[in-house]
Amino acid sequence: WVWDNNTCLNMSLRHGVTFHDGTRFNATHVQWTFDRLYNLIDLGESQLGDLYLFPNGTWILDHINIVSEYEIQCILTVPYAAFLDLLTFSGSYIIPKDSMPFNNIINYGDAGVNLIGTGPFKFMEYLTEDKVVFSKWADYWGTPANVPGLIFQVIPDANTRNQAMLNREIHFLPDPLPDMVNTFKANPNLYFKDGPDNLVIQYIGMNNKAISKTMRQVASYAFDYTYALSEVMKNQGTRLHGPIPAGMKTYNGSIPYVSRNVTKARELMINAGLVPGASLPANASLLTNDAFWTSKAGLPSTAFASYNYTYNADNQVRHDMGVLLRSSLAQCGIYLTLNGITWKQFVYMLYDHAPYNRNQLEFFFLGWGPDYNDPENYVSPLFSNASYSNGAQVDDPTLQVWIEDSRSTTDEATRDQIFQDVQEYLQTDLMPWIFVYQGHNLDVWVKNLRGYSANILDKHYFGHVSFDTTSTPPGEAVPIPIVPLLAAIVSAVALISVVEGRKLKRRS
Repeated sequence: WVWDNNTCLNMSLRHGVTFHDGTRFNATHVQWTFDRLYNLIDLGESQLGDLYLFPNGTWILDHINIVSEYEIQCILTVPYAAFLDLLTFSGSYIIPKDSMPFNNIINYGDAGVNLIGTGPFKFMEYLTEDKVVFSKWADYWGTPANVPGLIFQVIPDANTRNQAMLNREIHFLPDPLPDMVNTFKANPNLYFKDGPDNLVIQYIGMNNKAISKTMRQVASYAFDYTYALSEVMKNQGTRLHGPIPAGMKTYNGSIPYVSRNVTKARELMINAGLVPGASLPANASLLTNDAFWTSKAGLPSTAFASYNYTYNADNQVRHDMGVLLRSSLAQCGIYLTLNGITWKQFVYMLYDHAPYNRNQLEFFFLGWGPDYNDPENYVSPLFSNASYSNGAQVDDPTLQVWIEDSRSTTDEATRDQIFQDVQEYLQTDLMPWIFVYQGHNLDVWVKNLRGYSANILDKHYFGHVSFDTTSTPPGEAVPIPIVPLLAAIVSAVALISVVEGRKLKRRS
């Protein structure tokens, strides 16, 4: 590719690529894919549409010109610094023209639905709430896959997922529970991989409409980060400093960030008039009087403030983080109610899906993995007042200007400074979340699986994996082959069953 200017990108397409239905890949399908995408965005049918729009609703990509069968021009409405990174996101994957309805999204469970791509594995079927099945694509343009199929098993409950891996009912498990790490490490038939750090962030969101900046600062200083990492996470995570994780470009570890300081939190409350009758320095002794603060937090009626903490109840880590938050806030006379609900109910609240709404959320625990490798993909979707994914309902004029400027400027130095300003503002002043931790890549797989490599974006690629048939552990599960022509001896290791919890873009 080569840029003619800041709004015109010339791209040469790969020759010799065929879709899973045998259609030849070329410029026509690229143009149609993006025409359909923006049509669905305009119709309100695309859940990921905000990634392809500026905060004011303007399209990022105006149109695609076909220069020849394998040459295109991407014409942007205005400059957009992260456009090349956006093209690597799964929502930008090319599908054959007319293979999907132009005016409607598809429902995976509908009869006759067929997902068509160009990758090393071909979609076979989706069984609702059960599994997604793929088979090897023999005409893949690159190096063919070594295994003849994939099964992504749907197991929503985290404990059940981990037990399935321990029983070797599956071959691969990402993100094992912290309490299970030592068990997996000790199992001679399993391989446990720790690292590298990934770019997935975990945080306690705070409803910025319902919780004032002062109270957000209080909560941020009161929270026990050391305990969260050492006891709840069993040291399987790294402290998250702010909205941009270590390893992402523009991250700056030298920018100040919040560490636990209960005295500072109490000082903020007294100075803000949140403790009736108290002032500083007259009542300085209250800053170290733990009994005074915890006695107030015993009941909502006596507490200086009362909030709820909502989480998906099938996630033990998020429950434990809520218990820790409750005890941390009690040190400042704040009462917290834990509200464990189903993941479906939680998502409905987060995204304003009737009969729930996001105003029901005050404190909540959530994670975020980047769609593509650019800091804008954290700052804009999570903090823009125009973003559907802004679950904390952040609406700050200063921040909004930076967000819009970060998307349109193409000068690297200017853009880097914008993100430095954003990090400092969110970490030392606005404090829209409690920034908790950044994850390690933690994966478990059966001992005879070869060729898997983790990456910092926490994306799983199985095109290169294979099974060592000479070292199958005793009692290894025998999956049902989805390629009937395979010999029976191969069928014992024919498929790799991969388990993922059901999740949206958000990390569940």
